[in-house]
Amino acid sequence: MMRIPSFLTLFLSGFLMLSCRTLITVGAVENVLLEDLSFSAEARTDTGAAYCSLGADRIVVSRSGEKVFFTLNGERYCLPLAETVTVRRSDTDEIRPVVMLSSTVRGVSRRCGWTLSDRSRMKYPALIGRNWLSGTAVVDVSE
Repeated sequence: MMRIPSFLTLFLSGFLMLSCRTLITVGAVENVLLEDLSFSAEARTDTGAAYCSLGADRIVVSRSGEKVFFTLNGERYCLPLAETVTVRRSDTDEIRPVVMLSSTVRGVSRRCGWTLSDRSRMKYPALIGRNWLSGTAVVDVSE
């Protein structure tokens, strides 16, 4: 009987675990539920965006840099500031606050960073980025 080296056994078991992971399929537009805010909206799926993004108004970071205040559908919120990120756009760079939110798409829930920005000119109030999609979903724009 041939004995398999332990490093090979470990590699193969890891490979099998990864290959058995089930990914959900999401479409170009999905309904997203943000549990922390009791808010649901249609969101555009964007594999080019590193972060998810939520359209909000009156976004203000506290002087201490620990909290961010914003308005969503007329409700005022205050959440801990996770970090700030620089989003590069074709015309300018924009520094955005990031908050951690639990979000559910097609019955799958993940907690990840959401940037806050003015999306009033956009068709969809939210955007699902790679930080939510990675390891969870594949995108099929025909859906």
